[in-house]
Amino acid sequence: MVNFPKPHPYGIMVSLGFLSGWAMAVWRFKRHFFRGDPEASQKAFDKATDVALVGGMFGFLGAKLMFLWAHRHELDSLWRAFLSSGGFVFFGGVIGAILALFVYARYTGIPFLYLTDLLSPSLSLGHAIGRIGCFLNGCCYGIPVGSCCAFLGAYCAHTGNPAIDMVKRYPTQLFESTFLFILTYILVKFGNVEKRGHTTGLYFVSYGVWRFLIEFIRGDDRGTYFAGLWISQWIALAVAIMGLVLLFRAKVDDKQEKMKKAMEDRDDS
Repeated sequence: MVNFPKPHPYGIMVSLGFLSGWAMAVWRFKRHFFRGDPEASQKAFDKATDVALVGGMFGFLGAKLMFLWAHRHELDSLWRAFLSSGGFVFFGGVIGAILALFVYARYTGIPFLYLTDLLSPSLSLGHAIGRIGCFLNGCCYGIPVGSCCAFLGAYCAHTGNPAIDMVKRYPTQLFESTFLFILTYILVKFGNVEKRGHTTGLYFVSYGVWRFLIEFIRGDDRGTYFAGLWISQWIALAVAIMGLVLLFRAKVDDKQEKMKKAMEDRDDS
């Protein structure tokens, strides 16, 4: 009799998040990129699958490599840690995916920021579902709750150490998951793909600020600590600043486009 490995809740939720992000990408490509095309459904399916494979593969690689870098002084064997099923850093995954998609965009001729505008809700949705996996796995947990916030506490750490696991903590995984579901709705509802970089900028600012703040009540070890902040907080600040730049650029480009159109209309009249 063959004994198949028991499915792990974390792996299930990450897989579900990946598939949900892919489904969102199919819908977004069909709605925007292939709008009006009689073969939109098939083309959107193919394009979203290509993007998911490229972004997913290099995203997982980037997430693993950043984990190894952040915990390099604690690991006995980097190679063993690289081959393990755990140990990922979200921002590393974002960096890996962005680099891969930049090359993909150049190769296919799709404007890079237009591509990231289409995919930002997919990333937010997949991340929201993945954070539920973090809760079930007992990683990325919060600090112990105080007496005034005891009602928010949960036994959400599973480290194998009773001193950590048997303390009620802020379920930061669920806080972040809730935020990301809301952010996904905001990106779909208010993100404007006609303004190049607008949706991406909105995602970067929103998640960057959120991640910077939520890190203050995270209780797990996140590796490198520098100048009073975790490395993830420094990256979050950089992401938020990049988001502001993209939003400003989108606003300027839109204003210039409107002025150009107004001048053309005046010349025609």
